[in-house]
Amino acid sequence: MRRFVAGGLRSLGNQIKVPIRPDKDGYIGRECPERKCREYFKITLGTGIKHPALCHCPYCGHTGDADTFATRIFQSVEAIAKAQQQGSPEQG
Repeated sequence: MRRFVAGGLRSLGNQIKVPIRPDKDGYIGRECPERKCREYFKITLGTGIKHPALCHCPYCGHTGDADTFATRIFQSVEAIAKAQQQGSPEQG
């Protein structure tokens, strides 16, 4: 397993790309941001829509920007990336 080096991430500038790979059936996970719901569901990528599309929770019907339906894992990666950009690497 490779270990991240804090200085190495700084060389990437203000962007860090984290590929989100679909599962074997072509789906990626999403989580409803609605506090009373928080259900996990899967969606497919590559619908051909050229602009940011709204996401809909199949359980409670909540609608919002797709980036608000991020799973906890994605949110953790985002928090680590922000900490790295600010120069305070996560300890782990």
